[in-house]
Amino acid sequence: RAILAKVGFIDTMVSEVEDGDPTWDEMLAFCLPSASTNHGMISTPNKTKSLGSVTPFDVNDPPIFSLIRSVLGQVPASTATTAEMVLTLIQRYLPLVRQHLRSDVLNEIPNLLKELRMVDTIVGMVTRQVTTLIEMKLVATIDQMAKVAE
Repeated sequence: RAILAKVGFIDTMVSEVEDGDPTWDEMLAFCLPSASTNHGMISTPNKTKSLGSVTPFDVNDPPIFSLIRSVLGQVPASTATTAEMVLTLIQRYLPLVRQHLRSDVLNEIPNLLKELRMVDTIVGMVTRQVTTLIEMKLVATIDQMAKVAE
């Protein structure tokens, strides 16, 4: 779709499913810009729904535009509507997510770092106590061995 649109053809967005056909067929319909009187229609067995006028590929568009056009050209209108609702919900709740992330970054992470510093201090104290204990035991053992050797 993107290739044909790039060279100037207009995707009519017409697709059809043949009742009782067990094969997976993909049929695409394109027209020249001068013959594009009915483009922007999707045919389904029960109804025809317009997705609006299909704009030809513009070379100055970011690459994502052609990808979006290609994807939307291959999905039914109901799927596109569902995707639009999902994107609307994401747009609505994204500021709330941002607030929670910001709160975590500004509050929770510094608190966690403080706790880690306390743990590091405790580990240091325990290490010094264990080292002192081992040193005392070694000194006592060496002294005892020296007495036995005499």
